[in-house]
Amino acid sequence: MAGNSWSITIVEGEPWFEPDVYCPPGSPKPTVLTAQAFDQISWNNQTEEPHEIWSGQGDEKTQLTGRIEGYGSSDAYSPQAPGTIEYYCSLHVGEIGTIEVLQ
Repeated sequence: MAGNSWSITIVEGEPWFEPDVYCPPGSPKPTVLTAQAFDQISWNNQTEEPHEIWSGQGDEKTQLTGRIEGYGSSDAYSPQAPGTIEYYCSLHVGEIGTIEVLQ
């Protein structure tokens, strides 16, 4: 039941994560990826450092990707329900992003 495919680029410096979406010329790039439930989302690392993408905290912590090596890409993650997913790199404090999942 896969839908659209999206990618998020991991870059050096803030905002760290850049959704790969079309922006009209002169428009700022969005910092939040808007997707549908069951869409496929992958992360593309454009840095030398490895990254791991997680969501949640404590007992509610979920690994969204395996280790993404420098200049590598993750396997696809597919959100199953609408809502807001705050994600972060478990290897680098302060690297955070957001996915808004629509119905």
